[in-house]
Amino acid sequence: MFRSETKEFAWKHVAKNANVVSADVNSTGTLAAVASKNCVLSVIRVNERNETKTLHRAKLGKSAMTAIKFSPDDQFLALGSANHTIYLFQVVDDGVFLEPYGKCKGHTEPILGIDWSATMLMNEFYLLQSTSSNLDYSLWAASTGEKLQNTPELRNVNWNSYDCKLGYAVAGVWPSELDDAIVINSLDTDKQESLVCAAESTGKIKIYRYPCYTQEAMPYTLPTYSKTVTQVKFMNSGDVTRLISVGSDANIIMQWKVNRKATDSVLNTT
Repeated sequence: MFRSETKEFAWKHVAKNANVVSADVNSTGTLAAVASKNCVLSVIRVNERNETKTLHRAKLGKSAMTAIKFSPDDQFLALGSANHTIYLFQVVDDGVFLEPYGKCKGHTEPILGIDWSATMLMNEFYLLQSTSSNLDYSLWAASTGEKLQNTPELRNVNWNSYDCKLGYAVAGVWPSELDDAIVINSLDTDKQESLVCAAESTGKIKIYRYPCYTQEAMPYTLPTYSKTVTQVKFMNSGDVTRLISVGSDANIIMQWKVNRKATDSVLNTT
């Protein structure tokens, strides 16, 4: 884990023979959930001295966990699998135990993205949205794993993150007609939910006003540094917004400082 301001290690955890395929950190930065290629899930505690300790380690089936996400209150964990299923767990004793309580079944390809709603719907249950490798988008009741219809009432839900590459509020970042040469590899929204960033398979990184409903929206495009960009994430520290990007062929993690005046001057013209 790095500190974005200084680009120094905040902490690191060494796991032998672990090829990590997905990970997430809870809202307080004290727990990390890490899944390896051999289907082993580890929950790691980070103390105030940035020392790490493995609290929970278990092998979950025979399919890799391709997406992981803590709930906003850190009480639940959703794991998306290559076997097309999302597994739901309750986090017990601050990560010492994970208690399974449900599954979301309905995708036909590996799960690539999971997001929790920022708040509970009607103060009763969280929503989950998910996408799979065949660009299938689904909504779920996180309390039961029930699949929900994508109704107009659910289109304006505030999401705690935006790892899913699809959704009503980000439809405008995709080309009007699907083009194999232009694929969105990664999406993210800033914490103010005013910007959405899209990483294209062409290497372009584009920032749009969020929500982005129409393909006519004009983006702010960052300089290209890699043939393709596989991941983008916004980070907020006080009043400063940074964007982290990972290029597949550059072997570096790029950090951008978002100049809101510059981006607004472009985005406000749309």
